[in-house]
Amino acid sequence: MSQYSLIHLLSEKTVIDGNSVCITEQLEEKDYNNLKQFFGKLNGKWNSSKQAHVFPDSVFVGVLDYVREHQVIPVLNPYHLFPTPSGIIEEMLSISLVEAKIIGLNEGWVEGLDILEPSAGTGAIASAINEKTNGKANIDVYEIDSVNQAILREKGFNIVGEDFLVAPTHKKYDIILINPPFNRKEYVKHVCHAHSMLKETGVLVAILPKITDPKGNAVARLIARTGEAWDHPPKSFKGAGTLIDTICAIM
Repeated sequence: MSQYSLIHLLSEKTVIDGNSVCITEQLEEKDYNNLKQFFGKLNGKWNSSKQAHVFPDSVFVGVLDYVREHQVIPVLNPYHLFPTPSGIIEEMLSISLVEAKIIGLNEGWVEGLDILEPSAGTGAIASAINEKTNGKANIDVYEIDSVNQAILREKGFNIVGEDFLVAPTHKKYDIILINPPFNRKEYVKHVCHAHSMLKETGVLVAILPKITDPKGNAVARLIARTGEAWDHPPKSFKGAGTLIDTICAIM
């Protein structure tokens, strides 16, 4: 099937409802299988009770929105995006905001707080920050993927750059929350660069692959020197499309 045909099917033969996508009419087997394969790449699974393909997070549906609006099929997940599950986001926020308050920010401390998400994806963490702080914090995001950038702009986020690894470090942040790419140990460069952008009393909370050698890389040494880390339950990111075991680290 051509790319145009898939775009046509997504635009004309589907309806988005929350985290679900319904096919609106009976399709030829070849057309249905192509849609099913595309949904599968976005972690969409058939739910017989809903008669729809259900996605683990609305950010995946955002990609479908992008296809329908821009009439382009993107390269799926070229930067190894695995959106942070809501429970882990809540953990990151609670830790960082408690730590920020401990350092001496008093009544009205959230207002004007400078917060950075260096690998924003489609905005799962940034959206939670905005909700948790009632829109009173200053949130900056970086995102390298053009599809995700379009989704972030639609959500109203301030994209200050694309490739975080070349970001200038003159601006400093009170809180940095990061779920960096794990492939080829890219997370080491991302976390070390993020740490250089903290204010003197700032807090960095990172989601990382489980580090088997505590002295094996710069991030492990940074954690040992400035913070602490703990394991997440096994398969915490299964719903996001990966079985990599992860930890949460505060620095």
